[in-house]
Amino acid sequence: MPTYTFRILPPDGDEDIEADFNTDEAALMDARRALGDLLHDQAVCGKSMSKDIEVVRSDGSAVGRVTSSSD
Repeated sequence: MPTYTFRILPPDGDEDIEADFNTDEAALMDARRALGDLLHDQAVCGKSMSKDIEVVRSDGSAVGRVTSSSD
């Protein structure tokens, strides 16, 4: 099972997350869920920020980016 890295952008001290998924699509789906969780946590703390999660394979190639805007 390939390993993927989730990079939270812009970087603000959050560590990259590594996880194994069967497919690129499964990794992107989980990144969408993780971004929702991140935005929820920020809202609870009274923060409203734009965040992205870049999904990268273990070989360094980018799979995609999940993005949200506070606009």
